Amino acid sequence: TLSSENVLTNKTTVTTSAITTKTPEEIRALDSKEIKAMLINSISQIAQLNKNEIKDNVALSTFMDSLSLAQFKGLLETTFGVKAFSDEYLFRDTTTVKKLVNVVKAGSAPDDGDGSGVVSANAVGSGGPGCCGCVVM
Repeated sequence: TLSSENVLTNKTTVTTSAITTKTPEEIRALDSKEIKAMLINSISQIAQLNKNEIKDNVALSTFMDSLSLAQFKGLLETTFGVKAFSDEYLFRDTTTVKKLVNVVKAGSAPDDGDGSGVVSANAVGSGGPGCCGCVVM
């Protein structure tokens, strides 16, 4: 595992050993409540939030800034062993702690399409070149 790797946040350094010493396979074998607790603990440390401020059915982007989301993505892909997914995935209104429990259990984000962030022509935010459908100049 990444027991000695440090994740730099904008205010502190979070050591992943404080998050877990389990392998991704061991994490996937845990029950959903244990995975949820690990995710909330990780978010709390990275975003410097009290655990009771983190609601499992609220979009991560409502209480985490872009730097925290990027750091959390790295943690999901390394410590939790989730297959690489698009940068945009954690910014979606539908990405919650509850959803991420299932993503960790599966080892991937099946609703992320090919990992590029494009799921289908009918997906919200797929109306243009930017991740939200905006036109980037």
